[in-house]
Amino acid sequence: MSNRYVAFGYEITGGKIAVIESEKKMVENIFSMYINQKSFSEIAERMNFAGIPYNNDGRNWNKNMIKRIIENRKYLGEDGYPAIIAKETFECANRLKMKKHTIP
Repeated sequence: MSNRYVAFGYEITGGKIAVIESEKKMVENIFSMYINQKSFSEIAERMNFAGIPYNNDGRNWNKNMIKRIIENRKYLGEDGYPAIIAKETFECANRLKMKKHTIP
């Protein structure tokens, strides 16, 4: 089983981290679906149903992969990664996650 060395949505080209445009759209869609009240599991199911590969090894999406994307600050443009997600979108998704997963 291979591991991704860069976050979903990115690749290393010419020694630099670059955005994969088709995956960028999926990252944007993942954040949008989550902000619009879809669960990690529901989003993973949609990605699998659409036939969108997570990796070249044929693994199906799962809720943990979606959670890692929602929490990954690299999508803001950190650590040498080009930004894919606006700060406001990232913060909104993560506030929602905290709210959903905080015990009252």
